[in-house]
Amino acid sequence: MLVAPTSALIGALGGVWLTNLHSARIESKREIRENRSDARDLILDFLQSGEAWAQRGITSTLSAIAAIKDGRVVTDDPPRSYLDSYNEARLAHAIASAKLRMFVGDDRLQPTVLELKRVMDSVTEVMSPIFALLLDGRVGANDVSSQQVHALFDYFEGYKSELAKFEATAAPLVSVPIRSSD
Repeated sequence: MLVAPTSALIGALGGVWLTNLHSARIESKREIRENRSDARDLILDFLQSGEAWAQRGITSTLSAIAAIKDGRVVTDDPPRSYLDSYNEARLAHAIASAKLRMFVGDDRLQPTVLELKRVMDSVTEVMSPIFALLLDGRVGANDVSSQQVHALFDYFEGYKSELAKFEATAAPLVSVPIRSSD
């Protein structure tokens, strides 16, 4: 006598449970896709700003040296404009780096991101001696040694190499399979 109503209740509750389980799975997959997309954007911004910063570091320094050596000094303080240009790129990369460290907590990426930050923070050891000479009104571009310029190139090329390693580690984690229309 109670078998039919009990079976109906169990069936209804089971159906609700299955529907909720299915909805939760769909929502979880949607969140994973959104998180992957957000992480991909942060990683891409980090990689692009890192490449731009490294390139700007090299070109700003060499342009400042060349401007002084060639006598193309238009203002009283030309190296500062080159340094300002470099600092804009450095700030953009520092912000991208901070966002990446804060929002992408993957254990496979964090050590590399932290190492890249440490290397980025050590740039003053390479650039300061060069720009100190260029910014000192009594010292000219001829006082910048070729060893200092080589150290600058080595530093930024090393940084770009580390960025490439990071990209190789990150790409499989955020890639999305391409589905054919078949």
